[in-house]
Amino acid sequence: MGNGANWLKGEDPVGRTTWSVDREFLSSNWTCIWNRGCAGIEQEANVEGQLGCCSVGAELLDDEEAMLISAIAATLEPEHAQFAQEIEARGALRADHRNTRVVDGACIFLNRPGFSGGVGCALHAEAVRNDESPIEWKPSICWQLPIRVERSIQPDGSTLATLRAWSRADWGPEGDTMAYCCTEREAGPANAFVGERPVVESLREELVALVGLEVYNELAAQIDV
Repeated sequence: MGNGANWLKGEDPVGRTTWSVDREFLSSNWTCIWNRGCAGIEQEANVEGQLGCCSVGAELLDDEEAMLISAIAATLEPEHAQFAQEIEARGALRADHRNTRVVDGACIFLNRPGFSGGVGCALHAEAVRNDESPIEWKPSICWQLPIRVERSIQPDGSTLATLRAWSRADWGPEGDTMAYCCTEREAGPANAFVGERPVVESLREELVALVGLEVYNELAAQIDV
């Protein structure tokens, strides 16, 4: 994991959790460049396809999340979700209810280029239309990316939680063959470190949802940006 100046510490005494957070990532100007040059996560770079990291079905957290996503999917209308009819006919999730289905090379919720209802995640767009946070509408892994949290229970029963950016290694063997990884400082137009604000500010909502407001404020105070 590393230690020293690159790792920030935050304490959640109520949840008995110690957070160890990658200072470099939170201080960086990483930003999602989907539809702005993102080359996707397949073996071949594909900017025009606008698939981003949606070319694989989203892994769901648990049964509760699976039920939530299924329920939301049932409300999507064809004018807003390209595969609404496919969802109605066969459902949005795989048979094991652990992943969203992949249709035509990407997540069933991804509206593709040329769709009249708009390109991008249908769940995200529906949340915005309803004046709600996409965090409440999307699978956890989707709104958390590129943040990765790993938790381990300590001998005293407390939790050590590490928060950092995803790396190629986190994708397993597939990571070695990915043509692009947005958390690496790629040269050229696919470089995602082009944001106007540091991650601690641009991903504030996501970070607060993960660590809580008190810990977030504690971490943010340690970053000089």
